[in-house]
Amino acid sequence: MSLFQELKRRNVIRVGILYIVAAWVILQITDVGVSILELPSWTGKLVFLLVMLGFIPALLASWLYELTPEGLKRDHEVDHTQSITGKTGRKIDTLIAVFGLLAVSTIVLDRIVPQRATVVAPESSVSAKFGQQSATPAPDQKSVAVLAFVNMSDDEGQEFFSDGISEELLNVLAQIEGLRVAARTSSFQFKGANHDISEIANTLGVAHVLEGSVRKAGDRVRITAQLINAADGFHMWSETFDRELDDIFAIQDEIAGAVADQLQIHLGLSESNKDVADTQRPQIIEAANPAAYEAYLHGRQLINRRGKNNLEEAVGHLERSLRLDSEFAPAHAQLAIAITMLLSSSSTYGDLSLAEVVKRAGPHVERALALAPRLAESHAAQSLLLRMQGHYEEAIEFAETAVSINPSYVDAQNWRVNAMGPLGRHSDLVAGHAEIYRIDPRSVIGRVNYANTMMETGRKNEVSALTQELISEVPWAGHFILTRVLITVDGDIASGLRHGLQAHALEPTNQLGNSLIVSAFGWLELLTEARRVSDSVAFDAAYASRDYTVAAEIARRELEEDSENLELVLKLAAALSREGGHDIEVMTLYEQSLKKQAPRPWLFDYIYVSAMPMARVASLWQATGEVAGASEMIDHIEADLRERERAGFNTGYDYVVSAMLAAMQGDSPAAATFLDNAVDRGWREPGVFDEPLFAPFVDSNEFRTVAARLESILAAERAKTLKLICDDNPIPNAWMPSPTTCAML
Repeated sequence: MSLFQELKRRNVIRVGILYIVAAWVILQITDVGVSILELPSWTGKLVFLLVMLGFIPALLASWLYELTPEGLKRDHEVDHTQSITGKTGRKIDTLIAVFGLLAVSTIVLDRIVPQRATVVAPESSVSAKFGQQSATPAPDQKSVAVLAFVNMSDDEGQEFFSDGISEELLNVLAQIEGLRVAARTSSFQFKGANHDISEIANTLGVAHVLEGSVRKAGDRVRITAQLINAADGFHMWSETFDRELDDIFAIQDEIAGAVADQLQIHLGLSESNKDVADTQRPQIIEAANPAAYEAYLHGRQLINRRGKNNLEEAVGHLERSLRLDSEFAPAHAQLAIAITMLLSSSSTYGDLSLAEVVKRAGPHVERALALAPRLAESHAAQSLLLRMQGHYEEAIEFAETAVSINPSYVDAQNWRVNAMGPLGRHSDLVAGHAEIYRIDPRSVIGRVNYANTMMETGRKNEVSALTQELISEVPWAGHFILTRVLITVDGDIASGLRHGLQAHALEPTNQLGNSLIVSAFGWLELLTEARRVSDSVAFDAAYASRDYTVAAEIARRELEEDSENLELVLKLAAALSREGGHDIEVMTLYEQSLKKQAPRPWLFDYIYVSAMPMARVASLWQATGEVAGASEMIDHIEADLRERERAGFNTGYDYVVSAMLAAMQGDSPAAATFLDNAVDRGWREPGVFDEPLFAPFVDSNEFRTVAARLESILAAERAKTLKLICDDNPIPNAWMPSPTTCAML
């Protein structure tokens, strides 16, 4: 008798088949049980290991033993003429059929019956903080979150690779019509944490989760991915790819395609996706070689982290990527973004001039758009560069194109919204920041901008809750927001400086944060401290200290090196205006700026989006007999103030602009009243009385009263600040006040 016939006679083959089918059913039951009973995540792995270990012993037992009416006996002890292996085999066949039917039924039901989440989500963290008691609505079934894939490589430094693979998949899935994909920052917040899938899905407001792992060793990569229905924990699809690194793009396309197919089967995504499944479905752009792709992923990860050092390192990686593949569009786009973010401005992170940024980033934007006109990053890079050049309407158009390609691209949404303020679209700005916070509530930049908007529209309670959340997660951001709230809204300079100094210790190169600190020191006449914080904000220190001659010299020197920088033009004009005696040059600077903004007449202060520059222009035109131009500009300013009021803005800057308009009409009491209202709303800059518009009125009783009130407030804040920095310095290891300053106590 042959070996095969003997295996059949002893039912070894049948036992093997039964074991495999039964094991599969057991593993499915275990998977459900782990989710429902909230058992440890290693439970499923343990059951799988035990099942695997039992397979060989089961086969050996069927070979060595036979089931008889008297019980189990060794095969050689049984008379083969009396053997009942045939009857036993038929019983095994029946069991195979039963377990097989269970397995097939499970697969069929999973494929054809849409799963619906029936669990009511717990109260969201945001609602809890803001005192609301409503439950989170059931998530849209056509939604998915892509979690950061786990780095299983021996080298922890390969984490950029696993993160990059996850982000690539997220970006591709986000382009599928009808599918909502959770934004990257919110999805990646669970990285390294042990959370239940249903908890993650509830937090992100999605019905499905894609998770996985990446193991990279030499030129080989193993990627495991699984799509999970969050409502019941079932795996809708799972697969492991073990390939050469050269196949990385094909693997990602396969994963994205498989996820789209599963969601199409279960949820009926747009039929257009089904029709174009293979040829027109969004695809990952391939690099010419793995090394170019790895350098790109590394650079993009560093851009996501922000900060001057990270961005400079990102530039190096992306330049290397392009040396290895000069036609790789994503690397061109990300390199342009990194270079633009290194601009020296109040909203970026570096020290490059605008001319240098345009020269270096511009060609990469053009190349990215030419190589990949449907790449969201190409349009986003163009949007960011245009916004830095002051071309706000064009910037919005390119950002909207980027978002239409990839709705989950929060950076592009953020750049679009930030371009609206300088166009006077204040209501759109408020709504835009709220929408970004809704779709990506874990984004640091999104939360910072949203908090700024809430702060300026009077929603201080919500700001307080959000800043406490940020301080525990991203301390620099939380302290920065509190600095702005306390100094510019509450006028509590000493308390604001406590947080501002802590933010400075954590992020010493942030220009906007440093500007707030030096301005506060300058208003308090602590000139030594104002000048010691950072050379990058030397203009702000001089301007806040009312040393307009030095401020103008600094701005002029910087402008000579960066002649196209509109922010520097407006700074120089402001300093010369307050210094006095430079009306012709001030007017020339403002009129040149207006030509660049044509046809819109908008000139806003860069940091606070204030119309003070426009008020100065109207005043100069009025003084030189340009009555029609002055009247038209005043109309624009009044329209802007009305729009800001509709949007909910109610800041000291709004009242200062109103005071300037009243002064143009010669109404000293009204101007003083508006300035007094500005003080009520946290205005603490004494230099406002140096505005040429107020010169005819500064000696009036109304103006003297307001000035005396502000002086008294600043004297009290100065005393509290000296005590803070000299006796209770919050950052003694990072910064110390000058001994001459503390001698004033």
